[in-house]
Amino acid sequence: MAAEGWRAIGLVLWREYLQRVRSLSFLLSTLLTPIFFLAITVIPPLLAAPNLIVRRHLAIACADPALAGELRSMLAGKEAVGRYTITIDPITAVAERARLEARTRAGRIDGFIWLDDRAIADGRIEFVTRRDSDFLERDYLRGTLGWAITRARLVRHGLHGEEISHALAPITLDTVSLGAERDGRARGSSGYVVGIAVVFLLEITLLSYGLMVMRSVLDDKASRVMEVLLCAATPRELMAGKILGIGMLGLTQLAIWAAMGAAVAGPAAWFGKAAFGAIMPSQGLDPVSVTLYAAFFILGFLLYSSVYAAVGAAFNSVDEAQQWNFLITLPLVFSGVFVFYLADHPRAPLAVALSMIPPFTPTVMSMRVAAGGAPGWQVGVAMVALILSVHVAIALSSRIYRVGILMYGKKPALAEIVRWLRYS
Repeated sequence: MAAEGWRAIGLVLWREYLQRVRSLSFLLSTLLTPIFFLAITVIPPLLAAPNLIVRRHLAIACADPALAGELRSMLAGKEAVGRYTITIDPITAVAERARLEARTRAGRIDGFIWLDDRAIADGRIEFVTRRDSDFLERDYLRGTLGWAITRARLVRHGLHGEEISHALAPITLDTVSLGAERDGRARGSSGYVVGIAVVFLLEITLLSYGLMVMRSVLDDKASRVMEVLLCAATPRELMAGKILGIGMLGLTQLAIWAAMGAAVAGPAAWFGKAAFGAIMPSQGLDPVSVTLYAAFFILGFLLYSSVYAAVGAAFNSVDEAQQWNFLITLPLVFSGVFVFYLADHPRAPLAVALSMIPPFTPTVMSMRVAAGGAPGWQVGVAMVALILSVHVAIALSSRIYRVGILMYGKKPALAEIVRWLRYS
């Protein structure tokens, strides 16, 4: 392509980019979308477990000072799920229980845990609270009390120190697939969560920016701006400029979201650990995986946007293009429907087959990469197939685009669109 051609593409690219990056809708969507997802992620746990932000005062009625002290360190420590102030009451008589209930009703304390000798022996512990306890708090207290009482029982049976720690040490389950290359260990739940998030993000961005390309072509065609633009650029250059300009807009938005995500990564990790007792996912976010996600997004955008550009050029309104729009989005919809199966079975024949079919490759292969189920050679084959499909899609779409942008009035039939592909 001559220098004049690249200059024309650059001008169209810059026009498309500046026209949208300065718009209020772009600014609002860029800022509000992360806030929305953060809100639906953070607010429900806070509503379900208000003790995550409001400190609660609990009393532990227990005659065993070692057990009571261990419970206090666990419930009021830095690793606790929630904010607790713990008071130890060494008396477990009936009258003391009545006094604690009276203090709870009066609002002097928020509740108490009754741990007399019978409760420890039977394993039936009462948590008396002034208000209804949420399920997160109940599960956390059940687990904490179970661990502490099990330790106390082992002490009463003569075990001490290292013996108890060894007996109660948590286990690690490594899943090894004999069919995997080299180290077949799966990435586990962390890669599972990251993979699902990556797939949905790719689906949303590919769909929204592909539709943006189609609407841009339809708007220019309806307003006859297309005829003015064709005086300065060829149809192929015009299509390339539109696709690259809106693609750059998408990369800009993703870069802003990535920067915002990096800024809140520390607090989010703390909240995830505080709310669920686990560190936020990190597997599937290594530099190689992130680079592959970006590459699949770029190639997927070029594939889908070229088809959307052809559809926008072939028809006169969004209503006319609606049926084709549905057919184009089917691979993305299919990937979304099977996302949980693909996340659980990244090496299954269905996952491998779909990841090699170009319309499915950007989402399915990204999921497999995040889940640790994609050998390097399969990633390479899928990448080559996707690049070739992008080249074919652009070549065919440019032929439809060249004829369709100047066709007005009657909705073209499929046979007529096929004839456009034969024009040299």
